[in-house]
Amino acid sequence: VRTESEALPRGLRLTALTLFVLVAVLAAARSGSLAVRTWGFIAALLTLAAVMLAARGLESGGRLLLMVLPLFASVLLGPRRGYAAAAMSLALYAGATLLVAGGHWVPAASGETDPASLWVLQGALLVVVTVPVMVLVNQFVDRLRRALVVEQEAKDRLVQAEQERRTLERALLETGARERRAVGH
Repeated sequence: VRTESEALPRGLRLTALTLFVLVAVLAAARSGSLAVRTWGFIAALLTLAAVMLAARGLESGGRLLLMVLPLFASVLLGPRRGYAAAAMSLALYAGATLLVAGGHWVPAASGETDPASLWVLQGALLVVVTVPVMVLVNQFVDRLRRALVVEQEAKDRLVQAEQERRTLERALLETGARERRAVGH
């Protein structure tokens, strides 16, 4: 049985710390292409998820990262890349499950080996949660983009109507001035 005071192996701690710093740097960076920074962010977080799964197995936050990464990719890069990130997340989880099922890997900090059937069940839940959430997020982002387009079109029409109003006001003022001159005022 593992106690809370047991530390992770030094290599895993250093790797996780390095990845956290890399994620922070990529999130704070303003230069460079958004796509390159986002893929770097996703790759770092995928690696961090693998480290977390290696360190603590199913009790880690690795599964949560694997579910959230496709959402980041969908929002920042578009639906296709979001589904690609989802495939990468699920592939990483499937690989870990196969390693556990084959007896080739036991998470570093687990006191007992997680049964392979539990990994398969958790993987199925990951798919069942990730796919509908991805569909919903992509629909939301699509509707948001359409709403922004409609808003911009309305704003453009408003600016054009304001310009037409000013033109008509000028024409009325000029016509009024001409009429007054014609009448002798």
